Amino acid sequence: MTFNNGKLKPVIEYILKQEAQESLDSGDQYDAAYAIYDAEVTPASVLALIAENELLRDSPHMRAIRSLRGDCADLMAERDQLKAENELLASSRAKLAGELSRLRAKHKDWSVDAAVGKGERS
Repeated sequence: MTFNNGKLKPVIEYILKQEAQESLDSGDQYDAAYAIYDAEVTPASVLALIAENELLRDSPHMRAIRSLRGDCADLMAERDQLKAENELLASSRAKLAGELSRLRAKHKDWSVDAAVGKGERS
């Protein structure tokens, strides 16, 4: 059985809109929409939609999409791991830069002390 999506979709949208408003302005339009819905939505048409969805779900295209989603998830996990490693390296670099500055200052002091010491000995 073929399913007329083009005809049924606006009808269902109208029905849902009218039900959401809770006050039906035009009962005749609502009844007509519901009549189309009742005529189109049969157990056979619902089973046809289910079969179509199953066919699409098992298609090579959907398998490729699922595979790509898995690849994307793996890449995002790797990205997060690399970000964490980068933050750790940046923190270590900052600590080492501070230590290097301290050592340079200490070495400079040693050089000054040594120069002053040599000057005092003469």
